[in-house]
Amino acid sequence: SLPISHDAGHILPEQAGNAAAQEDGAWLGIFTEKGPEDMTETLALKEGLGLGRGFASLMWFTDFGHPFPANAAEIAWAAGSVPNVTWEPWLWSDKKRIHLADINAGTWDAYISEWGAAAAKFGHPLFVRWGHEFNGDWYPWSVAKNGQDPATYKEAYRRVHHLVVTAGASNVAWVWSPNAGTSPPLDWNDPLRAYRGGDFVDWIALDGYDFDGNTSFAKIFAEIYAKVIRSFDKPIYVGEFATCRKEEKKAAWLEEMRTALPSQFPGIKGLVYFSVHKEHDWRLNDSESALAGAKAVFSKPYFKHGAEAIANLAPALVP
Repeated sequence: SLPISHDAGHILPEQAGNAAAQEDGAWLGIFTEKGPEDMTETLALKEGLGLGRGFASLMWFTDFGHPFPANAAEIAWAAGSVPNVTWEPWLWSDKKRIHLADINAGTWDAYISEWGAAAAKFGHPLFVRWGHEFNGDWYPWSVAKNGQDPATYKEAYRRVHHLVVTAGASNVAWVWSPNAGTSPPLDWNDPLRAYRGGDFVDWIALDGYDFDGNTSFAKIFAEIYAKVIRSFDKPIYVGEFATCRKEEKKAAWLEEMRTALPSQFPGIKGLVYFSVHKEHDWRLNDSESALAGAKAVFSKPYFKHGAEAIANLAPALVP
C-alpha cells in the first residue's frame, strides 16, 4: 500500500509557505492519450524515463456525460499514482448543451451528487480539477462565454464543491486551474476575479504551452505564477504543459525549464506533462533523442516520483 492516508489529508496542504519550506523540488505527473484505462503509453514513458516508482500523478479528462471514473482511478492508484481528474462541465457529445446557469439552477445537482458519492466510495486521495482554463474563451464554462461575469463561474464552482463534499468525498483535493494566458485580456476576465475563496481550493494548477517552439517555460508562466503566488496561500502545480519542439530541441527546452524552476518558480510543487499528439506532437517520446533528453532532465533529484512525493512536497492537514 502507498504511504498516503485514505482521506485527502496527505495531499491537502496546511499552507503554501510550509509546503515551500518543507522540501525543494516538484512531483512529476503525466497525461497520455488513453489515460489509466489503457496504461500502455504511460508504462512505456515510465520505463523510457527511468522512473522506478512511476509518476506521482496520472491526469485524464472526463465530462458531465460520464459517472465518476472509478475504474481509471483504481488503476492509477494501483500503479502508485494519485488520480488527477480534470472534470469538464460539458457533454462531449453535445458541447453547447450545458451552461453555468444550468448548474447554478440545480439542473445537474443529482448527477454531481452521485459523482461525489462515487468519489467518496473510491476512498483514496485524488485531485479534481473542475472547469479548468476558465479565463480563456474556448470553453463554454469560461467567464467569457457566461455573461463576462466571474460571479457566475464562482457560484458554479461553489455549488459543485458543496455537492461533492456533502456526498462524503473528503478524499478530494480541489484544484482551481487558470490558463497562463488570459483571453481576452480584459479586467472582467482577470482570473483572480474567478477565485471562490480558500475554503474551496486546495491546490492551484496553471496551464500553458509552447505553441510556437520559441516560448520558454519561464516566459509562459512568469506572469500567472507571480499573480497567484502573491495573492493566495496555496501550493501550486502545473496542470498542463508541453513544448512543440522536436528531438534535441525538445530536450533543450525541458533542461531550460529545469534550471528555471528552483530559481524562478520555487512555489511550483508539481508538473503534469501533456504527452499527446494533438495540435502538435507534444509527446515526450516523439523521438529517441527527445525521450533521452527528457530522461536526463526528469531523473534529476529535483523531480520526485511516486504518489508519496505529493505528500512530501505539501504537508498534511493535522486531523
